[in-house]
Amino acid sequence: MDEHKNEPNTASTKTATLSDGTVMTKKLFKNLEKQAQKPGNKTKQINAACALAECHDDGIFVDKDAKKAFRYYKIAAELGDVTSQQNLGVCYAQGQGVEKNVEASAM
Repeated sequence: MDEHKNEPNTASTKTATLSDGTVMTKKLFKNLEKQAQKPGNKTKQINAACALAECHDDGIFVDKDAKKAFRYYKIAAELGDVTSQQNLGVCYAQGQGVEKNVEASAM
């Protein structure tokens, strides 16, 4: 949903800078996939889910996948991340990665 500093990256790209300044590497991407699903440290889980949502939304290290982006935005939103809650609303309003639901987009 947010613009990142680099154009969408192909599998051959070694790094990408996300909108929050995080320098994403393939190794970090793999670690974040585990961290986003692992309850424990709420802040780390939110940060991981947000980064992965952006990667899937913008095609960083993976093909663009609105459903996976939605899933990670939802994880972060449910943990209280305001930006992810807004992005989730956009997903519902526009039907990105989820069936369009105007009522859910207003929540």
